[in-house]
Amino acid sequence: MKRVSVLMGGPSAEREVSLNSGANCAAALKEAGYQVSTIDVTRDLPALLKAIKAQKPDVLFNALHGRWVEDGNIQGILNYLGIPYTHSGLMASAIAMDKPICLLYTSDAADEARSV
Repeated sequence: MKRVSVLMGGPSAEREVSLNSGANCAAALKEAGYQVSTIDVTRDLPALLKAIKAQKPDVLFNALHGRWVEDGNIQGILNYLGIPYTHSGLMASAIAMDKPICLLYTSDAADEARSV
């Protein structure tokens, strides 16, 4: 059985939303037959690393919201650890959260699409 750890909470202003969505995701994953545990993420990086190591997940389900977690930072940590995770990768997350850069990418793509 696959072990899934749900990352939830986080240090952003959207913490409560993340705790709620993380709990719902964990319940749905359990119902689907996965072995599920949760990790309440804070700004304490050593505690996060310790929790991940203790739970030994096959995959991390990212139910985090807001800055620090949707801007590529958590993805960079998970990439370094070599643990598969849900959510966009580091670069896509960083670009999406940087609205001026995102606008440059999407404007170029829209222009290219219109010219086809």
